[in-house]
Parts: sequence; structure tokens; C-alpha cells
Amino acid sequence: ERGPYNYTTELKDFLDNPRETWGGMTQRLPEGYTDFETRNIEFVEFVFRPYSEAPGGDAGRSARLYMDLGSISEDVLPNGKLNNEDGLSTTTVGSGSLDAWSRLPTSTTNGVINIDQATRRTEDLGLDGLASYDPSAYDPPATEAFVFRSFLNALDPSDPDPRYRVEVAKALRDPSGDDYYYFDDDAYFGDPTLYPEGATIQQRFSRYGPGLELNAYESQSQFGQGQVKRGNARYPDSEDLNLNSSIDTDNSYYQYMLPLSLAVLDSLARPDRQDDYVVGEITDKDGRGTGWYQVRIPVRNFTRRVGSIQDFSLIESIRLWTTGHVAPITMRFAEFELVGSQWRKEDKVAQEREAVVDTSTTRLSIASINNEENGDVYKTPNGTIISQIRLATGVQQQAREQALVLRVEDLPPGKQRAISKTFQGLDLLKYSNLRMFVHMHGRLGSGIDLADLQAVTGEDPRSKVRLFVRLGANETNDYYEYEQPLSPSRLAEGLSPDEIWQTNQNYNGQILDLNSMNIRLSALNQLKVARDERAAPLDSVFWHDENGVPLNPSVEDFAPPGTRLGIKGSPNLGRINTIIIGIRNPADTTGMASVDPNNVLDDVTIWINELRVAGYDEGNGWAALANAEVQLADLGRVRANVQTQTDGFGSLSSSLGERDQTSILNWGVNTDVNLDKFIPERFGWAVPVSVQVQSNTTTPRFSPNRGDVRLEEIVNQIESDTSYTPAQRDSLKRQAIESAQTHTFSRSFTTSIRKQNSRSPLLRYTLDGLSVSYAYSVSEGRSPSQRLNDQWRWTSTLNYRLAVRRPRTIRPFGWLGEVPVLGWLGGLQFNYLPQSFNASATAARNFAQSRDRNNAVRREEGAEVLPETIAFPFREQHSFSHRRNVSLQYNPFNFLNLSLDTRTSQSLSAIGADTTFTTFVRRTDDPTRFDLLPGSFNDNGIPDSLRGVDAFQQERLEVRSTGAVLDDLLKGTASLRTEDHGQSFTGTFRPQLNRIQALNWINVQDVVYGVQYGWRNGPVGRNTGASVNNAVNIRGGLTLRPQELFRKFDFYQSLERKQREAEQEKRAERQRRQREREERRRQREEERRQREEEERRRREAEANTPADTPTDTPADTPTDT
Repeated sequence: ERGPYNYTTELKDFLDNPRETWGGMTQRLPEGYTDFETRNIEFVEFVFRPYSEAPGGDAGRSARLYMDLGSISEDVLPNGKLNNEDGLSTTTVGSGSLDAWSRLPTSTTNGVINIDQATRRTEDLGLDGLASYDPSAYDPPATEAFVFRSFLNALDPSDPDPRYRVEVAKALRDPSGDDYYYFDDDAYFGDPTLYPEGATIQQRFSRYGPGLELNAYESQSQFGQGQVKRGNARYPDSEDLNLNSSIDTDNSYYQYMLPLSLAVLDSLARPDRQDDYVVGEITDKDGRGTGWYQVRIPVRNFTRRVGSIQDFSLIESIRLWTTGHVAPITMRFAEFELVGSQWRKEDKVAQEREAVVDTSTTRLSIASINNEENGDVYKTPNGTIISQIRLATGVQQQAREQALVLRVEDLPPGKQRAISKTFQGLDLLKYSNLRMFVHMHGRLGSGIDLADLQAVTGEDPRSKVRLFVRLGANETNDYYEYEQPLSPSRLAEGLSPDEIWQTNQNYNGQILDLNSMNIRLSALNQLKVARDERAAPLDSVFWHDENGVPLNPSVEDFAPPGTRLGIKGSPNLGRINTIIIGIRNPADTTGMASVDPNNVLDDVTIWINELRVAGYDEGNGWAALANAEVQLADLGRVRANVQTQTDGFGSLSSSLGERDQTSILNWGVNTDVNLDKFIPERFGWAVPVSVQVQSNTTTPRFSPNRGDVRLEEIVNQIESDTSYTPAQRDSLKRQAIESAQTHTFSRSFTTSIRKQNSRSPLLRYTLDGLSVSYAYSVSEGRSPSQRLNDQWRWTSTLNYRLAVRRPRTIRPFGWLGEVPVLGWLGGLQFNYLPQSFNASATAARNFAQSRDRNNAVRREEGAEVLPETIAFPFREQHSFSHRRNVSLQYNPFNFLNLSLDTRTSQSLSAIGADTTFTTFVRRTDDPTRFDLLPGSFNDNGIPDSLRGVDAFQQERLEVRSTGAVLDDLLKGTASLRTEDHGQSFTGTFRPQLNRIQALNWINVQDVVYGVQYGWRNGPVGRNTGASVNNAVNIRGGLTLRPQELFRKFDFYQSLERKQREAEQEKRAERQRRQREREERRRQREEERRQREEEERRRREAEANTPADTPTDTPADTPTDT
């Protein structure tokens, strides 16, 4: 039948030649899905069933379904302008808004459908903007009958063809064919002039979806002509599909063609037909066809290209349309999906090997297969875990189980094709195995099916196709590789899961899984260690079979026969960024003039399923903590602690992935002794002594230098190597463990001596103020990055502190007490002793020594090897210093505070250690060896051009004893080097004018005077560079209170007194008014209470009065007897 906006004047010819007509629909793709390149959209996949009304139910071989992907013209009405309901005027129709096809918007758009109830006009008129529901409500130019009168005049209502007469009746009623009717409107669809045989379900929905005139809820409810007035839209309709507010007329798309003939579809659905869009026919549980077909259209395998489209980066719309059928056809779609994959074609892997022949015809495609839509040939592998889904009814059922399909066509010898998936640092170290089910079928270039190869030629079919899997940081440089041969099976119905996936197969008398991938991850660790020990190059694949690497367990123990493992670069199983899965043609054409067709893989398909990790490391650990304390009465105490933790330990709430991967052993002993307990307590001596020993050792599970290699694997590999002697084996195992550990061992000793509470004043101000302290510590350490990290230090301090608790004062001007004017000086008190005096001297010395560890696990071929003494020299630091501090606090008067501080820092580092130089010079007869020469470069006359190339200098420190240093100082043969010196003086004056009655209105803040002086020496070895600084600060403040000054005058005092009296009167008046308000409030409360009491008594009296007693007769009224 005629569709919307079809104004053909040859309607009779149109209906008589249905093969030459077409019908379709266009849908805009959602935002975010228009870039097929980024989304990796590979297919358009749908499941559909065609229903043809032709005799026999077959649409015919000329019937076609076309799909267009790309930019499709939005210009439904071919006027080159944007037709939109929004903005159509409901008042006037101007001549400028009309063209040959429609009426255009002239008003402001607002995104809603406007309705004028007074004139019965609305914007909801369809894309043509013309009315047919009530022409009388519009001017004639705004009606379909007026604009398309030439189309209506071409119709012949007297034609005897009943089908033509029906279309004429529809056209006279709705020239544009865009009127909306609800599909359940029997008043319209039951009209015999429009549907003489009754409307089919398809005809009912042909007005529900495409009908745009009065399809909005509000306009349909007010102006609808049908019996059921129920709309389906809330917003104005428009030609603008991509919402860019303009009409896009470009036709630039890819086109795909699918036959609709059932006979052709059945032929294409056969399992052996794989070069078409039809995947197969959906079967029921008994294997019978259901008439539903699964179609998978590779978007890059298009039938033709229309327009200038070049890639798939902008696919805005999709259009489906049919043509070529003589009878109506209905297509039901169960699914319609854009199918992408997280797996992408990997071009870098394909380009790794040099081409033997032209590979331009090699094609790789990615798809999927599942047990619901492909149940005739696909079976779920035995042992697969299928998830459960809960239906809306609450019933649980198994989810769809599917596999990834990788198909390669025309793959020549020595070439490979692969797909890849990226990850964000995938960690496989917690697992023991990586597994995957694999199925393979295909044929060779000679046309021989791989499953028949042994029967036809006698060749082993497992030698033709190899699967390879890479795990690493990138695609081509840093990865582990697993490669195994594949056993083919047939693609036929009725096969068991074991036959399809080649599991549990009899191979040379053994039951094996011939295709199932199983990677023992620990074997990859062993391969990396073996590669590094042999110093094999990193830029090529190191295969375990080619290099004779013994693995424990062997590859044959966990993988199919013929499997091999390789490594390239520096991959890490703890940070997997890329997984590659590919197909490789292992045929070798070296020396062949031409390529044997039997060595070409014409069409090979593999199914990969259940890529999964297995053997989660559930190894548990344990931890223990012990603390002990022994109290030696009041002499002291001894404390000890031990903490141990094994690899795999975690808290009760931690998951397996949160458990620690280190072993820990920490212990410590701390002893505190009070040696003063051996001296009578009355002497007041305090001599505490503390000795502490601490050890911390941490051993990781994985070697820090290799990342993903277990330390246990390295030790086991050394243990199993028979080329070492027992002594060498023990030494290498100890070195391997120690190089991975982090270990510190420290010892410390601290003591102090002081005395207090002496009875003698002389001792109280001399010996009691003295205190001596000494601290010594030594630490030894190593780590994966440092071979050693040792240091020792000691600090000794002598301190004297004098504090005068009670001031000692005199009154030097006491005799002036009776002298006028100067009498105030008589009370002045002078403090002749300082408040406090502190002096200290500190000597500190430390020495640190470290050396980096050689973390190179391999030596590159041809690389220069320097002795470790040169490559990893000692780094040593020494410091010997002396500090003096003096501080004096003196307050001579209660209004004057004085303080003086001095500090001096001096260095003995230069005389505390001697620097020795050793020069290493390369031998000319053997460049790998070096001669040792005492002295520095300058002493040996080494030219600058050889430094760091053929000559190297090593500096070491020889630390002198403290006694030797002090001896040189006493003899005068050495002197201290002053590093810095500083002095500071502060004086604070506190004027007390508030004691003078006449000046108490003046407040003078503290006047602080400060002076700082500092001197810092220049760098060692230079006579210049010293710096000096001096600063003077004076700070004070003054506050005046004029009111206090005014109060010294009688007039101001009288003014304040009167002000206070006035405020008191106001306050008394406020209190009086407040009392009056309270009194009135109490009176009102009392009156209210009395009224309530009277009301209560009245109600009680009424309740007690008899019913026959008149209550309105006066008591003195006479009554008849």
C-alpha cells in the first residue's frame, strides 16, 4: 500500500508493480556509538524471521533486505529544507511558509506542541505541516487537499480494481497518508471502504508508528477523529534525526544486502557455508529448525559503498529497507545489536615476520558463538561454569554461554594473525595456572579439510595450525609466549563436547586434552631466570625447547604435546597490560620455489572459551608475637620481644588478595639498669644505663630484582643445578636470599650521671648543677638495593644549670624614704643574683658507610664489565662536631629583665678522618683487568681524557680514634674549625606609671630592646664565603585613657554622678511599669479563674436538678393545687 508522503500520480502503476517499489525505516544511532573505530564495532547482528504473504510463503529470489550504515539524508520531503512541527503558526498562513511539498515553521520553537482550542488548530500536523483532520479549521493553503490537489485530481475513483479503489479512498481522506490512529481503533480500521477485508495487525500498526498528524497525547485527545483517542508522542516531530537543527541531505553510507527467500536463507544457513551473512538457523532442543535465522553482518564486508564515506568513524544512522517482493512481507526481529568486542585485531603482531608471499588477501575476523543461537553445532565445554540469571518471575535459569570466534582466511606459511585485549596492570602472581578451552576447524589451500588430512595425505593435522598466547607489557617487545599445536575437529551436528573441544582424547595411549591451553605460570618464572643466567639477548624470543632449558615440572606435564614456552624482553606477571591470542602457520617454505597449497591455511576458525586463572594461591601463613619482662627489683629490668610472620599471613577479615607476601622475623632485647643503687641513696646520685639490641628481617615472596619470579623458584633452581659444588650451591642460595631481604641490626648504649639534694651550699651550687650524658649506637643493614648500609654515632654532653629560686634583694636607696620628691626611690629593690645560668658543651661524632648492590640479573653480550669496586664504590660520610651554649637570665629590678645567650659550633671533621685515594688503571695487555696505583689522579699524572674511561679513582675515609684527635688538639698540632657563632641580648623594661595617681591614665607597654649577632664560616677549603649579620629591634607601645584623666576634675565627676542618678530613675520607672503589668496580669488570671469556677458550679447544679422540675418558674409564683 501507499506509504506516507507518497504523492505519485501513477498510483495504478505503482500498485501493479510491487517489485519496483521499496519501503524502509531509518533510525539514528545513540551518541557514543557513532564511532565504530573507537567502539571496535565489528558486526551488526540480529535474529529475525521473515513472513511472506506470497503463495507458498516464500518471498522469491528477487526479494532483498538492504541495510545502510552511515550518513543518510534526513530530507523525507525532498524540498531541501528542515520540516518541523515545532514553530508552525496556528494563526495565519503566510505565502512565504509554503512550498510544493509542505508548510514550513515561521514561529519561535519551544519544544512543546502548541494547541489553540478556540480555532481548533495545532502544530501537530506531521512533517508536511498541513492539516487533513479538520480542513474547515484552517485556511485552504494550510490543508493537504489544497496543496496536493494535482495528486488528488489524478486519481480515478471509478476504476473497478478494488485494491486501487481502497487506496483512492484513503488518499481522498488523507492525501499525505500521515494521519495517526491508535491500533485498537475499530471505528477506523473497521471501515469497509478503507479495509474491506478487515485490517491486519500490520495495517493497524502502519498508522500507529508512521502516523505523525495528531499523534501527540494532548492533540489526539482534543482533535482526534477516531474512536480511541490515545496518542504516542509528547514532543513535536521533525526531520532532524541527529538534532543539529539543520537538514542533512548527504547520502554517504555502506550498503549490505541480504536475501529474503526462505530457500536461499536455508542454503546460506548450512554450517559449511561460512562466507555469507547468515550464521545459521535457530534450532529447538530437538534440533529442528524454527524459521528464525541468526544474521551477522561484518560492517567492513559491505556490498557497495554509496557517496564519499571512507571509514567507520562517523556512522550516524542505520536504514533498513526491502524491495523485490511481489507480496507483503513481515519481518520479526528478536534481537538487533551492534556487536563490538574488547578484543581487537592486532596489526603489529601480524607484521612481525617477513612476508614469504603476498599476504594482502589474508583476512582476520572476530565473532561469537553461543549455545542458544548456535545449538546445532556448538556445545558447552565440559567443566564450564555457567552463571545463573533470575527471571522476573523469580525462576532461575542458566545464562547464555558463548565463545569468541577467531577466523583467518588465506594465511601463508610462516605468518600469523592475532587479537589483543588491554588491561590495567593485571596481576597473575596470585595464581598458579592460566587455562582456556580451544576448538579448531578449517581447510588447507588444497581444499582438504584439516580433520581429513591424516586420512588423505598421512600428515599429522596437529602440525598445521598453532595457537599462541602472549602475556606482557606490550604486543611485540616484552612478553611471555605460550605456543601449542591444535587438533582439528569437524563442524557438524551431533558432536559431543569432548569431540568439539578435543578434551579427554586418546593420544598415543594417553587420555589428554589436546587443545585446552594450560600455562603453568611458575614455569615462566623458571624460563626468565634461565634466560638471564645465560645472558641471552632480550630482543629475540628465548624458547625453552630450542635452548634446552629444564623446567620443573616439564611442559609435557601440564600442557598438550608439542607445547613450548618463550620469553622476550622484560615482562612481569604482576603487571600484565596486554594479552595476545593468535593463529600461526608454522609451515617452513625455506628453499621452496613455490608455495605448496597444503602449507597455506585457506580458512581456519578457532573458538576460544573460558580464558581463566586457576589454582588461586591459598597458601596460609602464621604469625606469633611474644613479649617478656624481667624486673630486677629496683635495680633495673630486662625486656625482650619476638615477632615472626610467614608468607601468606593475613587478618581474619582479609581476603586472599590482601594477605601479606613477606616473611618477617623481628626480635629485640632492652635492658635498663640503675647503677646508682650501688651507692647510698642519701648521696643523691642518679646513674641510669640502658642497653638495647634490635634485629629486623623481611624476606619477600618475589625477587625484587625480577618482579614476578618467586624467590623460592630461584633457590630451587640453584638447588637442582648439578654443575655447582655443595659449597658453591650454599653460597649462591645465601646470596640469593640475602639480596632479596631487608635486614637491619642495631645496638645502642645510653647513660647519664647527675647529683642532687646536696646539703652543702657549695655542692648544691656546683656539683648539683652538673650533669653528664653519653649515647652510642651502631647499625648494620642491607636491602635489595644496597649491599650494606652501616653507621655508628655517639654523643656526649656536659651541662651546668644554676637556678636561683628566691631573689636576693637589697634596698640601696632606703635612706631616701623621707626625702621629698625622691622618697619613692626608697622602696626600690635591687636583685644582686641572676635568675638562672645555663652552660653546656656537646660533642657528637657519626660515620655512615653504604654501597649499592649489583642488581643486574643478566649481562648483555658485549657490554663492558667493570669490577664491582669501581662500578659500585663505597659512599662514606663522617662528621665530628663540638657545640657550646651559654645562657644568662638576670632581673635586677622588678621592672627590668635582662637575658644574654651565646652559641658556638666547631668542627673536628677535618682532623677526625684521613682521605685515601686509590687509582685503578686499565691494563693494555688485558682490557678486562685493572692495576691498582696508590694515590689520586693528580699524584699519578693521569690525563683528564682517561678519567672515567680507562682510569678510575676511589676515595675512602680512614677514621682516626677520638683519643688521637684530642691528643693533636692538646699538643697544638691541630685546631678546631669554627663553623658559626652567635650572640643575642634582650632587655625588657616595664614602666609602672599606674602606681602614680596622677599618671594612672597613661599605660606604657613593655619596651623590649633586642640585639642579635651571627657569624657563619665559608665552605671548607675556601678562604672566602664567610657571612656576618647583625640586627637591632626595639618594640614598645603607649595607651592613653582620657576618661581617667577627666575623672580627676570635679565637674566631670559631678556630670557622671548626675548621669548615674538619671539612669537609676529610668531603671526604677521601668521596674514600676513592669510591676503594674504583672499586677494586671494576675488580676486577669484571677477573674478568669472565678468565671471558670462559676461555670463549673452552674453545670453541677443543672446536673443535680430533676427533669420534671420547671427551672423557669420563679420561686414566689403561686401554683394550682
